[in-house]
Amino acid sequence: MDLRKKYYKIGEVCSLVGIRPYMLRYWEKEIKDIRPSRSLNNQRLYPQEVVKKILQIKKLTEEGYKLNVIKEKISDKEVISSEFMLLQDIKKDLLNIKSLLEL
Repeated sequence: MDLRKKYYKIGEVCSLVGIRPYMLRYWEKEIKDIRPSRSLNNQRLYPQEVVKKILQIKKLTEEGYKLNVIKEKISDKEVISSEFMLLQDIKKDLLNIKSLLEL
């Protein structure tokens, strides 16, 4: 995903990631590294780096990871790179192939 803006409002982030605002606000409470800054009007402003982390969190939740595991990965400053995400997709595909071969 090509992020072109420096900061994004909550509605923009939710549209990009495909989640509802209440879910993002919940994640903010649980994962301190994705808390946004605030504008003078008190609007949430998310920098590109935070939006990328939110995208990674969404991907990991779709893969079945629990929020407490994701929280540990993010808070430990562990880099969840796109290569890691690709490896997870490959692993899932290989497990599917393995199950088909075992039939």
